[in-house]
Amino acid sequence: MKIGALNSYILELHKLGLVIKYESPQCKRVGNKSLIYCGELEVNNDKKCNEESLYYYLRTLDRGNYGLMLCYGGLEQIHIKLSRFF
Repeated sequence: MKIGALNSYILELHKLGLVIKYESPQCKRVGNKSLIYCGELEVNNDKKCNEESLYYYLRTLDRGNYGLMLCYGGLEQIHIKLSRFF
């Protein structure tokens, strides 16, 4: 998937009202691969933090560490690793 195609898909979801807030996809070179991502690249090392907990949700929301906010309040991050750099 190319970054332009992902961006078009996200914009279409936004027009339909399924996505209410989003970050534009970015591309970053990582070694011999490329990474397309939407949302901050953060690794959760907090062992006490259950990914399904309200605490994790509110912390993610407060930090803006998401790529898409869905119409029902769901938060999504997109990370795609590619073997070729586009």
